[in-house]
Amino acid sequence: MILLIGVFVLILTHYISFGWSKKHSLKFANFDAISNVTRQTLIPKNNLPLLSRIIILICVILSLAGTGVWYDGYTSNLDYVVIIDASGSMTANDFQPNRLEAAKQAAISFIEVLDAQANVGVISFAGSSFIDLALTNEKSDVKEAINNVNIINTGGTAVGDAVVLASNLFKISETQDKGRSVILLTDGQSNVGITIEDAINYAEKNGVVVNTIGIGTPEGGNFIDENVITQLDNSTLKKLSEETGGKFYVITNKEELKNAYLSIFETSKTRVYIDATKYMLLLVFILLLLEWALTSTRYKTII
Repeated sequence: MILLIGVFVLILTHYISFGWSKKHSLKFANFDAISNVTRQTLIPKNNLPLLSRIIILICVILSLAGTGVWYDGYTSNLDYVVIIDASGSMTANDFQPNRLEAAKQAAISFIEVLDAQANVGVISFAGSSFIDLALTNEKSDVKEAINNVNIINTGGTAVGDAVVLASNLFKISETQDKGRSVILLTDGQSNVGITIEDAINYAEKNGVVVNTIGIGTPEGGNFIDENVITQLDNSTLKKLSEETGGKFYVITNKEELKNAYLSIFETSKTRVYIDATKYMLLLVFILLLLEWALTSTRYKTII
């Protein structure tokens, strides 16, 4: 809104000033008659300087707002947040000894192949989400945090909340110059917290790519007692990964689980952030030089 008002005021001021200058110039010479004879515009409308000033105003306002650009790309300069579902359904026995322990083992294998400078955070969640470890490049701390993830005794599975919390972890660490990749492992039955759509919008806004790993066999597994069976919700996880630029994996055994993590590491696709401020300020400087040159030559005012 401020940008639109500023541009409107600039245009209005420009043409009022132009009209005033033309009115006073015609007191001393009949420029219209001379223009008809020479077929030249002796009092140009200064549209080019006006366009330059509009661009300068827009660039200054966007620079003050800290404008940046996100784009999908590939980079080896990545930070990660590993999200592990710790809801009761992760005790299902279709993986041995259960889904949670299999997930933790695969996550630790993933940490072991990362570059030394890669920062990793750990989040566990059920009906609520918890930061087990903020972003760090101390791999021993990361593996310890993963090992310490236990079942959370809160009802439900809040997938959306976990994604938002992971996005905020990146913001807190101020790693805008690095790619942001989330690896979310869950049985995918999101049933509490914010919607998946809201989580997708928040991740996209913050340049976070969400890779999802759905753990669970097609027939499901028992947990709590022999009468309760949990099964994988493929559609939710696929939607979350595809709309944030990540990958979706369906895992039915331990080997596939390990390979999914390695595939995410090798692909290294993420959303890369470019701080556009310095480029816009450079454009402002160039346009100011151009305007100075024009006002000294073609649009020079004769007093």
